Amino acid sequence: MPPTVLRALPERGSPSVRELPGPGPAVPHRACDDDAMTSADVFAWAWILGWTLLVLPLSCALVRGRAPAWARRRATPRMLRARGIGGLVLWGSAVTSSAFQPAGVFADDWFVLRILAGPAAALAAVLLVVVTDASERRRRRVPFATSQ
Repeated sequence: MPPTVLRALPERGSPSVRELPGPGPAVPHRACDDDAMTSADVFAWAWILGWTLLVLPLSCALVRGRAPAWARRRATPRMLRARGIGGLVLWGSAVTSSAFQPAGVFADDWFVLRILAGPAAALAAVLLVVVTDASERRRRRVPFATSQ
């Protein structure tokens, strides 16, 4: 059986053309039209589901001020709310970053959005929690933990 011969690359947005061995015309073929789910797609969906089931309810509870007793004893309501907002930002970052893959948003014109939704949002969430925690400790005059 002769190997598959590919013609020159098609224009952007048009289906690629693939020649099948044997008689008959070339048939249009889109590489992304396969209905089979890859392991990367399964991981992306599992990632979205995991973050949604674990982080989203906890973050919403923290934003509303509902937290376990051990967390309320150590933190002020302002700190709990900041941690909840940070969790929501992290959830949004994790979900949008992994949702880009099944949606096929890997083009260069979406690069800025991918950077803002990914590492920049995660860094912003962590900085929000750290700055709020530091300001609350300073306001309450509680020293930072040090190793002895």
